[in-house]
Amino acid sequence: MIQSLKITNLYYIYSYEINFAHDENVLILTGPNGFGKTTILQIINHLCSLKLWYFYLLPFDRIEILFDGTYSLLINKLNNDDNNYGDVEFIILNKSEDICESFKLEKQIVEHMARRHFSVFRTFDIGRLDEYLEAYSNKELIEFFERKMPNMIQFLRTQKCVMIEEQRLVVKKVSRSNSEYSRTVEDIQKKISSFYTEAQKTYNSASLKIDGTFVKRLSDIKPSHVVKHIKKERIYSDVQKKILEYKKYDLVGELEVVSELGVHYNEVLKLYLTDLYKKLYSIDKYYDKLSTFDRIVSGKHLAYKKLQFKGDEMKIIGLNGHEIPIRKLSSGEQNLLVLCHNLVFGLDDRNILLIDEPENSLHMAWLQNLLDDYIKIAKLTGCQIIIATHSPAFIHGQWYLTYDLCENGKIQESEDHNARE
Repeated sequence: MIQSLKITNLYYIYSYEINFAHDENVLILTGPNGFGKTTILQIINHLCSLKLWYFYLLPFDRIEILFDGTYSLLINKLNNDDNNYGDVEFIILNKSEDICESFKLEKQIVEHMARRHFSVFRTFDIGRLDEYLEAYSNKELIEFFERKMPNMIQFLRTQKCVMIEEQRLVVKKVSRSNSEYSRTVEDIQKKISSFYTEAQKTYNSASLKIDGTFVKRLSDIKPSHVVKHIKKERIYSDVQKKILEYKKYDLVGELEVVSELGVHYNEVLKLYLTDLYKKLYSIDKYYDKLSTFDRIVSGKHLAYKKLQFKGDEMKIIGLNGHEIPIRKLSSGEQNLLVLCHNLVFGLDDRNILLIDEPENSLHMAWLQNLLDDYIKIAKLTGCQIIIATHSPAFIHGQWYLTYDLCENGKIQESEDHNARE
């Protein structure tokens, strides 16, 4: 995770020193339009996503990023052309601030890759360079960097990052011939289905492993006439509880659990119940994610609607009991689903979650509790959450989590360059 970020002359105007160390692992960037809130998120996102060409396109002088007690990364812009594109030097330092690796990404390398991939075009549009690189060249650039700076690339691969864009309901996909758009909210249905498939595979794998050793473990049980009712009954109760919880989200089908086999078979029954509990526990993390997602979304009180999980699908059910297509939800409800889905399903331990303007299209009442949800998830997962927002309602009085770019940054006046968000 990131400990601090120092940016010098972003867009040749702004300089910031941001400390990300908070007990809650949540930091909120605030400030007027044009001060670079979104750009700071994009810097982190492109770096952790290994899209290092981004720094060739970005106007700045120097970026310093300190990761938790491991490495520091320096990024220097060496020169610029009329488009503010320029060579970039990457330097990685160890704990003792000794240089481990360094490399210069030069103009001809970046533009050569973009031109080669887009040779089908009659003319090369330098203004679309970012689209060309986003669509096609990143894989080759990563391989190129792996040869030049293997330690840096290997380390950055461990810094997993998820970014939720401001425009999160429609995603633009660039192709050679045109730009295509997909509705992010409809992708949630597909991802939930894949999530169920993964849970079923996990359960089946655990069952095969446990059942494969059942006879051997059964033969190792020593004969005993002592009936240990308390342990057996506790295990039976735990199994029944898990089955009821999992059935709510259709993670398990009908399971007929035996509770009595006669006094001479109590040791066998305990072994059977213990094994069943282990099988169920193997998909506990799937239940945790589904129930957390359901709790957060339902807690925002969708207008006369509720979530229902059936088979391998998530459905939106109206007050009359009829299913509502997810694309028919209001933009605010769609935004809420996308935000919560990425929050719950998009994160693993040690991830970095970046959220741009979570307040978009959301009702005031939803916003006032949303930050608390983020703080809880950050504590549960150990992830780091960085948010850019304009909304005091979202902050909801927790200003100690904020870094205001206008108040804390240094501004260098310039007549030749304009700031961009």
